[in-house]
Amino acid sequence: MAYQGERGLDREMLEAAERRIAPDPDVLFVVDLSPDEALARIQASRGQADDFEGLESLRRLRDVFLNFDRAVILDGSRSMETLSAQAWRHVEEILR
Repeated sequence: MAYQGERGLDREMLEAAERRIAPDPDVLFVVDLSPDEALARIQASRGQADDFEGLESLRRLRDVFLNFDRAVILDGSRSMETLSAQAWRHVEEILR
């Protein structure tokens, strides 16, 4: 939904279509990273970004993801261990 919406498709229409075929998630984790850092990581790992991964596109996509209702935002600059621990603590809270 985020990527198609970023490309100009109507987000409300996309969300309505999604709700017809998939239930809302119990939890939605968004790992947030600045677009500049994301692009640097992409270039370091692959050497080349795809057409969704230009700096302006990454900025727009970040805004979409950060504005999802009920999204739990995790700081993507943290270590994998820290992110995993934060996500797990949130899941444990839900399960209680």
